[in-house]
Parts: sequence; C-alpha cells; structure tokens
Amino acid sequence: MGLSRDKDLISSYCFFVYYDEDTKHIAADLRADFVRSTWETILHDFGHTNAISVGHLSEATGPHPKANFRIAVKRKAFQIIYNHLALFRHGLSVLICPETGDRRKDYIDSAAWMGKPLELRINRI
Repeated sequence: MGLSRDKDLISSYCFFVYYDEDTKHIAADLRADFVRSTWETILHDFGHTNAISVGHLSEATGPHPKANFRIAVKRKAFQIIYNHLALFRHGLSVLICPETGDRRKDYIDSAAWMGKPLELRINRI
C-alpha cells in the first residue's frame, strides 16, 4: 500500500491515558479539560462534536494494565488531540491505537506511546 491509501485503513484513533492512585487527580483534571476546552476546538473546527468521545475514568480492563480513560477521535481530529496531550499530559503515559478493524494488530503492531510505555496484557485482547 502507498502512503495515501494507508490512511484510508484507519477509521479513527483511541488515546488511552493511564493513571494510578497518585496521579488520578491529574487524569481527572485532564479529562475535564478535554470535555470543556477540546470539545470547543472540535466544534469550532468541524461544526459538531461527533468527531470525539471522552470516556470516564475506569479501572484496568482488557489489555490495559492500569486504570485509564479513553479518548476516541475520528481520523480528522487526531492532530488536535495529539497536540493537546503532547503539551498537557503532565507525565501520564498515553497509548495511541489506530482503529482498523484488526484490534490485535492495532494494539500490538500499530500502537504508539507518549511517555513511558506500559506492558499491555496482550492475552486479553
């Protein structure tokens, strides 16, 4: 596949922001900031907010080794979320997964990290 066609394989991205008991307040503040300000940016740039979904703080489930919250974004809004997390994640680890329909490949082969990578529980994908 060529570069121009590869992007069409990705429908959206998920950013998983990890925290522990000591950093839960940082994650909660970051999540609240997304709900408040980042949605305004998405609304301004795209005219609607269905390009982003921000999940609640949750415990470790599936392949995720720590508590986290998820930010799901359409491909066209990726840069807005990436830029915000690059500047304001306050040391939290973030897993970035493309969504291609092949969940195992998305997590194992195609994912990227911001901050310290964590060992995923691959057997739970």
